[in-house]
Parts: sequence; C-alpha cells; structure tokens
Amino acid sequence: MLRSYFIRTIAPSVVVTVLGFLLAYQFVDPAPPKTITIGAGDTQGAYFLFGNQYHDYLKKEGVELIVRPTAGSVDNLELLSAEPALLDTAFVQGGTQTDADAKGLFSLGSLYYEPLWVFFRGSKPIQRITELEEKRVAIGPDGSGTQKLVMQVLSVNGLDERNTRLLPLGTQEAIDSLLAGSVDTIFMVASARSPGVKQLLSTPDIHLMNFARADAYTRNLRFLSTVILPEGAIDLEKNIPQKDTTMLAATANLVVREELHPALVDLLLQACTVSAR
Repeated sequence: MLRSYFIRTIAPSVVVTVLGFLLAYQFVDPAPPKTITIGAGDTQGAYFLFGNQYHDYLKKEGVELIVRPTAGSVDNLELLSAEPALLDTAFVQGGTQTDADAKGLFSLGSLYYEPLWVFFRGSKPIQRITELEEKRVAIGPDGSGTQKLVMQVLSVNGLDERNTRLLPLGTQEAIDSLLAGSVDTIFMVASARSPGVKQLLSTPDIHLMNFARADAYTRNLRFLSTVILPEGAIDLEKNIPQKDTTMLAATANLVVREELHPALVDLLLQACTVSAR
C-alpha cells in the first residue's frame, strides 16, 4: 500500500524535479577552465612582454595563463585554428588574418599601433621602396606577421624574390647583419622603446626611411595607418630623430577561439585595459 502511494504521489514530483534540473543545466555555462594558453611571439618582442603582464593579472584572479613563445602572428593563427586547440588566445598583427583564418576565431579588438621600421645603410636616402630592387633585404622570420606585412608592401611595389634578395631573418639577427654590412635594408615591427630601434637610430651611417607616399599605402593596404615619429621623440638631448618621420603601422590584435569561456574573455579584456594604462 505504501509503495502504491509513493508511485502515485511522490514519484511524479521527483521526476518533475529531475527533469527541471536537467532542463536548467542546458542553459548554465560550465565553470571556466583554470588554465589557458596565449601565443606571444618572440621572447624579445612586445607580445611576450604584454603576455606576461596578462599572466600576472589573471593569476590574481585565480587563472593560470601560459605564455607560449611562437614564431609570430602567422604561427599564432595556425595554432589557434588547430584541432584540437593548441592555443586559446593569441596576439595577431593587423593584415595577417584573412576570412579563411578567421573561421572559429574572433578579435577582442585592436590594442595598439605597431610601427614598421625600415632601416638602411649609406648616405644616400631611400625615397621609395622600389629602390630596394636587387638589394639584400631582411623581411622578418618565417611564420611572423612582419614577413607577411613586408611581402605585401614589397608586392605593391613590384618587388619579390625574383628581383630582390629577400632574407628571412629575426629581429636581432637582422640588426646585427645591417650593422655588419651583410644586408642593405631591414624591415622590422617594433616599439619605439625597443633597444634595437634606439641602437640603430643612434648608429652613424644607418638611417630610417621616411614614407613620403604613406597615404598611398594606406589606400592600397587598408589595414595600415600613418603615424608620425616626432623629432626628438627617441632622445631629446641628442635630438633623435633629427626630423619628423612618417611611418606606416599595423595594429596589434588579441584574437580568441569562439568557444573560450565568456568569463575568461572578460578577464582578458580587463587585463588589456590594465596593461594599457
């Protein structure tokens, strides 16, 4: 009799309650993971510096951010798009990402400008990129956003490996080669506070190219912007540079996988804001 009473009165309530929990569970996000990985480029670059700043911020919030060295933006996109995922988020240089690359990814926004520096040897100024034909030119390492950007800049000037000697050198190797005279020109993407930039701007017979046709580049390569390096911005006492210099710049973007937990997306945005102060 008691069993019959349970089946008729209590059991339906239990079933309804269990079904309610199951239904509610479908709309509740699981707890965010405690460990995520960010692709941060070369250990000497700005991406790696910012990655470690984000690490310190997220650690205070109870999340471990693994800062993974990579070859650069192109490598980061490949690792982000891999299945299974090898990265959860990464820094990606503007102009690197295509619609095909973006499948399953989205950008949290642009963080800052990344100037493109073009340094050359000799007393004769380089007025146009076309003058680099048949020269020895360092274009950034394979897998880097720098190399992809430089190849686009060279391409709109009719230059490629058929008429110019293109060398896939990393930043420090390119700087050393320019100082040693084994390359004629180097392209590098770096902060104005970079020790390498300061070294080259302070070295006799090494000069920074002024992009006189900067507006034409930004029309042809929409991801680029024009920036001005003011006279004396690097060193007021020594007046480096000695005149305003027009440069091109891409943006640094923070890209994440679509399935990254919303709570972690919020934390990354907060880390970006804190690091920008």
